[in-house]
Amino acid sequence: MRVILWISMLLIPSTCLAQEMSRSDFEAFCDAMLGRWVGEMTPVAQGDAFGEAGKTITSYASIGMTEDGNALLCKIYGGEGTGTWLIAHDARAKRIRTMWVNSAGDVDQ
Repeated sequence: MRVILWISMLLIPSTCLAQEMSRSDFEAFCDAMLGRWVGEMTPVAQGDAFGEAGKTITSYASIGMTEDGNALLCKIYGGEGTGTWLIAHDARAKRIRTMWVNSAGDVDQ
């Protein structure tokens, strides 16, 4: 298992959205993300799916390829909640597209 800070997982795709990304860049990104991860996170908002704001919790992620290598599917478990994150390479726009949903019903793109 790899140990990470969850904030870095959230910032990597956000940064990638602002620039063009080739298919080979996306594949390198996927190679770095694949696997099982464990880390600590501290929710910052009240009503967060994962737990109480300001309270550090241990969280786990399982990340694998889907759709014939065109997307990453990330399943995240932590504290009181779960989340699913789909990260895909949009070949036409040469961008990463993401979709996030968690057990509290929060949705983001």
